[in-house]
Amino acid sequence: MNLKAGFTLIELLIAIVIFALISTMAYSSLNTVLSSYEHLNIQQQRLHTLSKFMFQLQNELRAIIPRPVFDQYNTQLPALSLTATSLSFTHAGTPMVSKLPKNPLQRLEYFVTAQQLHKKIWLTADRNRAEDFKQYLLLEAISQIKIEALGYDKAWYSEWPTPNTPLDLLPLAIRIIFTTEKYGEISRLFVLPA
Repeated sequence: MNLKAGFTLIELLIAIVIFALISTMAYSSLNTVLSSYEHLNIQQQRLHTLSKFMFQLQNELRAIIPRPVFDQYNTQLPALSLTATSLSFTHAGTPMVSKLPKNPLQRLEYFVTAQQLHKKIWLTADRNRAEDFKQYLLLEAISQIKIEALGYDKAWYSEWPTPNTPLDLLPLAIRIIFTTEKYGEISRLFVLPA
């Protein structure tokens, strides 16, 4: 008997079909893993940006000082000014994380336009020219923002200073509540130094 060793054409075709099925399943799984990894990286970057903003604001509010400032028209502005969409205050110097030159006093303003949170930094507290500031985009996709100040009567105010409040009086705390498309409502309370 003379038997020849080897694969028949049918055995070879079956092996190729099995290999193709396994390859398709492996590619599909790999594609799912890579897509999930990319999505998680985007989420992680957004959370990092949000966390960085909260940390930065906390540090700046810790350095707040009760000093009114003068604008370019020599009008005195309160040490802390709060409206429905902005928070402006004077603080002691440039934060350590900033690449700006060190100054003893600065004026900062956080404000919302077109679902974006921006920050303005004036290099000096008293402004000689209105355009002497740097502006940064901090957060995007903000659906709603609410900023409130806690007064000495333990009531929350959407505007500060309240009528008959001295310009150098700071509130006890600042509460920021904002809604993002991805994370919903986020609330943070910042107690101001006495």
